[in-house]
Amino acid sequence: MIQIFTQLGRTTEVEQRVYHAIAEQSKPWASTARTSFIGIVENGPQDWTFGLGRAQYTEGDLPVPGH
Repeated sequence: MIQIFTQLGRTTEVEQRVYHAIAEQSKPWASTARTSFIGIVENGPQDWTFGLGRAQYTEGDLPVPGH
């Protein structure tokens, strides 16, 4: 099982390329492609904290990636 947490904004095509790349890279150690479970969880800058109980993107301490 692989779970990817990321900011909003990837297209379905990009996500499908990620799935394919992971399947290809895991061939040497995965028994079959059917054993893979990948989930992409997207959310916005207000949903992230890097400690101290603060939302650094929302508070302006960190630049929002891709903006």
